Amino acid sequence: MITFSTSYLPSIAHFSLIQNHPEHYIDGKEHFIKQSQRNRTVIYAANGPLSLSIPLQKYSNHSLTEDIKISYAEDWQTLHWRSFESAYRNTAYFEFYEDDLRPYYRSKEYETLMEFNAVLEKELTEMLGLESKPKATTEYTDQDPDWRMLLSPKNKELKQRSYFPAYQQVFSDQYGFQANLSVIDLLFNLGPHSINYLKEVQLFQ
Repeated sequence: MITFSTSYLPSIAHFSLIQNHPEHYIDGKEHFIKQSQRNRTVIYAANGPLSLSIPLQKYSNHSLTEDIKISYAEDWQTLHWRSFESAYRNTAYFEFYEDDLRPYYRSKEYETLMEFNAVLEKELTEMLGLESKPKATTEYTDQDPDWRMLLSPKNKELKQRSYFPAYQQVFSDQYGFQANLSVIDLLFNLGPHSINYLKEVQLFQ
């Protein structure tokens, strides 16, 4: 089975892989990598792609991902939700999904990053109509291909060499089509047709 890193509001590529690999691992035994998909996502805002990250409590350089804890010292949940509203309020399906997502941005009950990411991903797979059976890793193992690294936002080659069909986005007239954003961009724009889109994605490895 393939192995993913934990991801905050994962990318379209992430869910395209889940569609083909419903049984997969989520790696909590890797050393946490900052400025990655583990606590960061990218949406399409009025000024172009916008990166949003979850603040974290202090951790050491060799902390395992499963031990990383969320910081609520600043009200990042309100900031993120307002960013979603500003970016997607005028999409065809924002109102269809907002009541399901909004509660996660009011509660502070999730202590660890992996826990919060997991409940969000479960909600998103249900919205997409995907079957997903994630399992937690018990140890770190090498992978080939290693999707923990390939799905990194810093891996520009994945986007450049993969096939992501264009779909209508709110701000595409100003900045053009933006591929492989957070899957919420797909859901808010295409709604129940999102699962058909995922079948068309072809990923370079």
